[in-house]
Amino acid sequence: ICMDNNERAIGTVVVKPSIDALAEVQVQTSLYPASVGRAGGAVINEITKSGGNQIHGSLYEFLRNDKFDAKDFFNTPQTGNPLAGIKPEYRQNQFGGSVGGAIRKDKLFFFFDYEGFRRIEGTTNSAIIPTACELGRASCNGVTQIGNFSDMTGTTISSASGTPWPKNIIPLSSINQVSQNYAALYPTLPASACQGTTCLFTSSPSATQFAHTGDARIDYHFNDKNSFFGRYSINQTATFTPPLIPAVNVAGLKDVQGGGANFNAQFPGSAQQRQQALTLGYTHIFGSSLVLQLGGQVSRYVTDSEALNNGVNVNAAFGGPANVNTAQAGSSGLAMMWFLDGDYNDIGDQFALPTIYFDTTYQYSGNLNWTKGAHSIKFGASLIRRDWSVNQQL
Repeated sequence: ICMDNNERAIGTVVVKPSIDALAEVQVQTSLYPASVGRAGGAVINEITKSGGNQIHGSLYEFLRNDKFDAKDFFNTPQTGNPLAGIKPEYRQNQFGGSVGGAIRKDKLFFFFDYEGFRRIEGTTNSAIIPTACELGRASCNGVTQIGNFSDMTGTTISSASGTPWPKNIIPLSSINQVSQNYAALYPTLPASACQGTTCLFTSSPSATQFAHTGDARIDYHFNDKNSFFGRYSINQTATFTPPLIPAVNVAGLKDVQGGGANFNAQFPGSAQQRQQALTLGYTHIFGSSLVLQLGGQVSRYVTDSEALNNGVNVNAAFGGPANVNTAQAGSSGLAMMWFLDGDYNDIGDQFALPTIYFDTTYQYSGNLNWTKGAHSIKFGASLIRRDWSVNQQL
């Protein structure tokens, strides 16, 4: 029996069986049968393994390690930045096993598999940050003060009314505490590590991903004409995408994550996914030319993506209003407001987070295969009901 394994709202698949769980894979690129006619591209059919009278099993491990890798060519040492020039960490382990056999010979069979995935990967990136002069962490033209843009030549820094600030230095009275706390999130590089007023802070933070995959299948042969199978599959994944700049202590809070997303190229934070599917199938053979197949499946895809500072009321600690983020299942509704600061890298928690998504699909399918001479005719019907909801911060 063929069941739909597609998640239709965001266009991904629901469950991904372990390679060791697959008995056969078919790829169709054209002339699809009506039962899969909704596809716009290739159709991939995956048939999972079942047990037999003999016990069979497998074990495997795939390993990658930074001990065998070269360092990123662009990850060079940087004056005043101990995070630069270090070979990023890389650890990847993919391991698992399977076992199948008979509970009752010639009647009841079982098959189980498990696959684990562990990856810790450091990726070298650069964030554009303000100069030490502008952050008030170094003397510039005889003045050590936040908002000192006197190192910018050929550029005029003006007030909201359009009046230029003398020597491009913004008075402290015009810089509120919220702005100062946001500025404190940026790290510092000495002038010797910058090209004029362009400072690229290089780091290799580690992203992590830990995943579990499991399948369990039972097959029962009532007699030569009737058979049944049931299968349960689950995928569970936890991913953490790190920010480009390190955490700092600011405004009485410890380890505030400054974010530093590279112009929306990534969304730092944590993400949890869980995909499950329960499938049942029954086959009845009326004769050599007529076969009935009935099937049902319920599947669910859940993803929860959270901001770096989820659960920490950073905005209130900074002196501003609490985030307008609305609390949803699994989310506190608290995080730091995202701030796009001119030519510098973004700061704060990214927009669109949290995103919490649920998709449950119910399927019922039946078909009758009739062979008449040199012709094969298939009749059937399929009913699919999809229930989904999205909670997203905009």
